[in-house]
Amino acid sequence: MKRKAQKGSLRWFIILVIAFIIASFYFDFDLKEAVEDEKTQSNFNYIKTHVVKFYNKNLSSHVDYLWNDIFIDIFWDSFVKDMKNLNLKEKTSFEKFAPSVEVQE
Repeated sequence: MKRKAQKGSLRWFIILVIAFIIASFYFDFDLKEAVEDEKTQSNFNYIKTHVVKFYNKNLSSHVDYLWNDIFIDIFWDSFVKDMKNLNLKEKTSFEKFAPSVEVQE
């Protein structure tokens, strides 16, 4: 499923690049001028302001919880601990807690 999404993203990127090339060739469209235009900058600032307000009001507490309490506490701390153990040539958490099977020859 992920492979399909990657192909779709790449396809849309290529289509956009081709569209900008065609627009610049046939319609004398300059992307740099369009982005640097005062009206465009005003629109970007308006959108940015409202996205930041929405994030701060509705999403920041959830994202902070996921980042600090899930990612950092669970994944990052154990990752750092295991990297230190690897550096000291000690067993990692996986090697300590995973069941092992003895192979008989």
